[in-house]
Amino acid sequence: MKTLPLFLAALLAVPLFAAEKPANLTLNDGVVLKAARIVAIGKEQVTIVHEGGAHSTQTDNVPLDVLARAHMALEAGDEERKQQREVALKRAAESDEDKRDEINARLAMAKVRAAEEAAKPPGVRRAIANIEHGLAALKARFPAAEKRKVSVKINNPRGNSRQSAAVHGRPYRYDTIEVQVPSPDLHSKYRGWVMAASAASLPSIVEKLDSQLAADLSGTMPIATENQSAAAQARYSREWLSGVMRPYIAQMRALHAAR
Repeated sequence: MKTLPLFLAALLAVPLFAAEKPANLTLNDGVVLKAARIVAIGKEQVTIVHEGGAHSTQTDNVPLDVLARAHMALEAGDEERKQQREVALKRAAESDEDKRDEINARLAMAKVRAAEEAAKPPGVRRAIANIEHGLAALKARFPAAEKRKVSVKINNPRGNSRQSAAVHGRPYRYDTIEVQVPSPDLHSKYRGWVMAASAASLPSIVEKLDSQLAADLSGTMPIATENQSAAAQARYSREWLSGVMRPYIAQMRALHAAR
């Protein structure tokens, strides 16, 4: 009777076979499996993966201590996977509940807004509808960027200015380059604000556009001798801001004033 408790104590003191790193396993019939690990235990068969592939054998062909440790490790693994599945299902349910709450909150907000709109006098509702209609038309006509070919002066890199003038006639030459007007970042910035405008946010959007326009027009332009392409793009972008964007913003301001 004392043998069984001692045997179980020995099992608990040794790392579980299926959980530890693969090791050589000597079966009861003398076969040695290198880097072996028990992955499944059936009523009569045991499946072992090892260095040479997979091996199935009778349960009584596996040493009892190894078999017991493998049983414990596999059961622990099953329990861990069960817990992981339960956690995943719980998180999925919570996520679905959060989504339902978000949808319900949006629906409630939409109902509140609809009620507020319905409570407004007919004249106010017509004015808001006119602004929304005018905004949609302005957004559809937002000025597109364009590619423009411009002539720039390029310093002749051959020799010094005196040699270049003597050999080539002059120390510089003119070249044609293509630039986008306005610059992509500038166009995207203004277009983003315009597309975000609504009847309610129109005053604040116009204020932001006016402030940004003043800042961009007062900014320092690149020195032409340092970067011809950047200088040309900056010059024509400034012309676009002053000649195209400023009147466009004025139309947005007039749309709000008409309310």
